[in-house]
Amino acid sequence: MRPVLRLRETVGTIAAAMLTSSAIVPAMEFFDGRLDGEPVRRLGDAFGGSIVLGLAITLICAALVALAVCVVARWLISYRDSIVTIVETLLRPLRSAVCASRYHDLRQTFTLRSRCTPNALRLAKRGPPVYSFG
Repeated sequence: MRPVLRLRETVGTIAAAMLTSSAIVPAMEFFDGRLDGEPVRRLGDAFGGSIVLGLAITLICAALVALAVCVVARWLISYRDSIVTIVETLLRPLRSAVCASRYHDLRQTFTLRSRCTPNALRLAKRGPPVYSFG
């Protein structure tokens, strides 16, 4: 089976990431300067002092991150049947219904009276009720 993400989708994803990051980075700098009390007045300051250098680094980083995301997505899509099988196998015991014996055991755990044998009751000393010190 061929991967769903072809070259056209990969290039489109990288271009969209580059365009988005070139708009978001200066906006973050403007908001950061505004919150700091010294607003950024020039576009060059929003990119770290140089528009060309800041924009180039921003675009390269955005392209590398988008390419890494596309590679991981392509890998996940190519192994999706195996991944679904693994997840289904891991979740199988959790989806099983609660059996009656487990429910019965839980109910006995939370009872307030003790289930002592008659021999233990005969040998035990009687004291004040446990609830009087709570």
